[in-house]
Amino acid sequence: MAIGTGLALAATLLLPQPAASASGSARLAILNVTGWKVQTVPAASGPPTPNGADGIGPGSYLLIHRNDDNGQAATFICTANFVWQAGGTQYLGAAGHCFLTSHENSLKDGNTVSKVEVCVTNCFFGGQLGAVLNGTFATLGAVAYARQNDPSAADPKDIGHDFGLVAIPGGMGPIRRTVPVWGGPNGKSNVAAGTPVCVYGNGVVVGETFPTRARAGVGEDRQAGAWYAEIPSAPGDSGSAIVDCSTGAALGLLTHLVVGVPGVVAGTTVDQAISMASSDGGLSISMA
Repeated sequence: MAIGTGLALAATLLLPQPAASASGSARLAILNVTGWKVQTVPAASGPPTPNGADGIGPGSYLLIHRNDDNGQAATFICTANFVWQAGGTQYLGAAGHCFLTSHENSLKDGNTVSKVEVCVTNCFFGGQLGAVLNGTFATLGAVAYARQNDPSAADPKDIGHDFGLVAIPGGMGPIRRTVPVWGGPNGKSNVAAGTPVCVYGNGVVVGETFPTRARAGVGEDRQAGAWYAEIPSAPGDSGSAIVDCSTGAALGLLTHLVVGVPGVVAGTTVDQAISMASSDGGLSISMA
């Protein structure tokens, strides 16, 4: 069955469909860009532009250099979610699977990440550029936490158990805490049927250029640490921050494209991400 990625070019509210099951088949929303040309451009002058996703924060695209499932060096695109903090360290949130091969449940099974870069200005890829990654990049710190399934489940379910954190080195900036275009996070809340949900991500086609990165949809369901919604999305959106369009409240992060239910995506709730980092990673995180 095909995956509904919804190639809408404008942010429009979509009609809800029946909620997907947490046990349903899904595909990770990560983009393999191994072999693409990295075109580094000079940093833009002046302060960061929130509506352009400049700086380090929600909506920034990440280049993760790690092994693929065959043990070969590869590069992947994911999208950063919120800026988190624990103690005196700040972290950029992502999807856990962005840092892991399919053979690894968490960092405890190994860590092949060699470098994580974040695009801070002039950030574009693909589209009219072709197989090119364009921008000014900064190298982040170590991956502090990553998990992509439920370690206690006999039949592990990954939707709702997928979250990761990469350290922001002290003194690195500028750090931008707001979600481009949509604003927030203003506290946290939960996805429910009919909740207006907004995302700013770097999905292939739907997020390759600025006018298509900000998208809106509608919530469908929440269950066991997972949320479901209908939002135009595609590989590359993994990790994207999800906010309530009307209030700016943080709702979670996007991790999966649901197979067989056109346009439906899923991810981890904010409360679940906080719980995972604490219980499994020993990090008492909060939004910075």
